[in-house]
Amino acid sequence: KAGVTLPQADFIRREKMAAFEKKYEKELKEIAELQKTDFRAAMQKRMELMKKEELSNVVRDYLDVIVDKTDKLKEMIESLFSLAKVSSGNIELHKEKFGFNRLIEQIMGDMKDQIDESELQFVTRLTKEDTEVYSDNMYCYRICQNLFENALKYAAKGTRVFVKTYIGENDTVCLEMTNTAGYPMDFEKEEILEKFARGDKARSTDGNGLGLAIVSSYAKALGGEFDIQIDCDQFKAYVILQKN
Repeated sequence: KAGVTLPQADFIRREKMAAFEKKYEKELKEIAELQKTDFRAAMQKRMELMKKEELSNVVRDYLDVIVDKTDKLKEMIESLFSLAKVSSGNIELHKEKFGFNRLIEQIMGDMKDQIDESELQFVTRLTKEDTEVYSDNMYCYRICQNLFENALKYAAKGTRVFVKTYIGENDTVCLEMTNTAGYPMDFEKEEILEKFARGDKARSTDGNGLGLAIVSSYAKALGGEFDIQIDCDQFKAYVILQKN
């Protein structure tokens, strides 16, 4: 066009391309969300109908396996969508003040049945200092919940899991969870934070390899940090959040 320089034309082209990609990404997410909802609803309805049928014990056992696998697939799909949303930066945070120690106690109360049935002893060492943070309660809950679930899945039976909070440097609240692994941890920490990465390479547990990737992404979204340390059979996870 007359009057438009090459740098201006390049800028206009890039702006149009960015707008197109943003629109395409939004439409793709909407379609994917509809597909996810339709799939879950259809599978759940079919399972409910099948359970009402007169089935032999063998067939019913197979159905129970299918239901279990379907639930795990549903959980993985939801985790993937959540991870993709956070990774793209397309999230809305609802920040409020709440006590971090109180959040840990709430999660342990909500997961009491799983903890009691786990053959693990959870030992809490929560700081007596003020742990009030200004952050998104729901995302903080998911971060800590995923770490508890990780310990329940991968810790060696009959061992202790230490849950510790303390006030860190630069006005931060820190969560440290330590467990003894029930499998050989022959991996680097960078590997285990990747999507679908599992420390239990024999895949003898129910994990899907998304838990720690979600923790890492959520912590970054909240302006915090997540790290792990591996020392022989000891697995330590750290979450650091700003108080304000």
